[in-house]
Amino acid sequence: MFWKKILALSLLVTLCGTLLAFQPKVGTDIAEQNPNFTASPLMEMIPGNTPVLVHFKGFEGVQDRFFGFLANALPDYAEKVRTDFTEELKRGLENRKIQGLSRQGPHFIAMLEFPKDGQQFDTKQVIFALRVTDYKMFRDGFLKPVEKKNIVEEKGLEWTPLEGLDTTVYMARKGNYALVALSKEAGLKIQTRGDSLARRISPMQSKKLLERDLGVYLNLDTLGKDYSKMMESLQKEANTSLQILDFFLPREQQGLAKLARSAIEGLFQAVRDGNGFLATLDFRPTGIVFHSELEYRPDSPTSKLFAGAKPDAMEGLEKMPSGHGFYIAQQTQSPFFAKITSLEMGLMPGEEGKKTGKAISNYLKARTAIRYDAVSLPSSGLQVIEAEEPAKTKELMLEMFQVLSEGESFQNRLLKIAPKIQKKAKSLEGIEFDEIVLEWDLEKMLAQAAKGGQAGQPINNFQSSLLKKTLGDSMNLWVGTKGKEVWITSGSNWEQGSEWVKKRLEGVKDLKQNKHYHILRKDLQQKNDILILMDPMKYIKLIMGISVPEGQFPVKLDEAQETFWGFAATFGEDRSLVEWVISSASVREIYEKVVKPITGELR
Repeated sequence: MFWKKILALSLLVTLCGTLLAFQPKVGTDIAEQNPNFTASPLMEMIPGNTPVLVHFKGFEGVQDRFFGFLANALPDYAEKVRTDFTEELKRGLENRKIQGLSRQGPHFIAMLEFPKDGQQFDTKQVIFALRVTDYKMFRDGFLKPVEKKNIVEEKGLEWTPLEGLDTTVYMARKGNYALVALSKEAGLKIQTRGDSLARRISPMQSKKLLERDLGVYLNLDTLGKDYSKMMESLQKEANTSLQILDFFLPREQQGLAKLARSAIEGLFQAVRDGNGFLATLDFRPTGIVFHSELEYRPDSPTSKLFAGAKPDAMEGLEKMPSGHGFYIAQQTQSPFFAKITSLEMGLMPGEEGKKTGKAISNYLKARTAIRYDAVSLPSSGLQVIEAEEPAKTKELMLEMFQVLSEGESFQNRLLKIAPKIQKKAKSLEGIEFDEIVLEWDLEKMLAQAAKGGQAGQPINNFQSSLLKKTLGDSMNLWVGTKGKEVWITSGSNWEQGSEWVKKRLEGVKDLKQNKHYHILRKDLQQKNDILILMDPMKYIKLIMGISVPEGQFPVKLDEAQETFWGFAATFGEDRSLVEWVISSASVREIYEKVVKPITGELR
């Protein structure tokens, strides 16, 4: 179940990667549509065609929050890191002082022009805008004594040569901001009235940029015009490289090349359709949150691709049994996610007309909502699908397996023999389960992987062991219905598979009982189209189980708490968003249970 999610996730991230929080009408200023919205005063001064804007929420404030995270993640090490950082910073400043600045910012770095083809990056087109509490204190602390003596002032703009450097710094006070540039031209640009970036960036993206500790905004309208030819060239090169793969990949893997070409095309289309990209980083006591979002134009190809998506709080995930390595919640009803589901099941582009393709297409017509997975590797866990007609959905699922035969692929795994299906094979708490047994042809899969490897190099022992360890020799599924849901449990045998059903029915050992689950969910966006949680300690155990003989682990991984890293994505007709969270609890567990026992305490 895990590998199919990885394929889906890869396509999701490749096609869009990020969220659009608000999309203005074409040709209309943000301010005209939102008269009550107030942008940062500084952003009102930045030219509207500025291609790149960087924000950080206070020099001292960001440090405080980062070390607050580190104090929870590595409590024995955080203070030493802070001391070392402070000492290195003093040495790096070379007798300059950072003073007179607002502790919480906001501070900005604006790149007024982006280098064109063949041009070098020009630092003279960069300007710093720093929120100050005392401009004179900031200026006098930043400049060395000899630099202060040589200040020249004209119409509010000050400049002086920097000691030991072949450059001049230009400074000015504008409201509550200190403007610092390395050219007079840049200093004057940001003071000139006219079209501003505040009228181009959407209110929601502006809000997100200012709320997070660190952020980068890309003005895709400006970059798209300046780099349209370069984008076309890059897309042609990418397509040419993928076409070359057709000569090396075995016939059974040609569908992957088609899928890659489709993903590349979607990526470049999303960039062409976009008008604003934002990436931010936020340090919290509970974790580090990476957020990215893309705005794209209404009725664009990217907008139409995600039509029908309905983000949800996915509260049913907390009912899934705990103790697994991966937890996944995913929407299924929109055309885009129906396509993702078909890819998960191994239906590659161009195979829709085949017998298997028709069966998968029929299954996708079933009216389903959200699918929840709690899974470990090799395949063992529980999947719950919300369905309007559970019995019909189950039958359509069984039909998919019934048409499969020896040598065919399911979830990108080759079948050694046709699936074995037994109706009403098991019963538990009034739920009747049909049994499906799938046996994998691992030798043929390894042979195909070797044929498609780099320069025909054979698969090494670790890669072979990884494949066998994660897939197992077979997959045993039991499919039943309960209320408006379809339940699919899996395991090496019925005893293991039934255990996940019992836990779900009892509702005792589920994610709802885990405090780290609730902490992570608060740090991630609340409504999503796909949500993935991973217990990193269980993944480390899986990898160590391949590279280290059983019973010889240098650490006791079974004693680790269940903590999580999280991924969430939303894809809509006007926006796409992705968030990652690395929890401080998971970092602490990895250090205490893996790093410290092997290497000792960090020094």
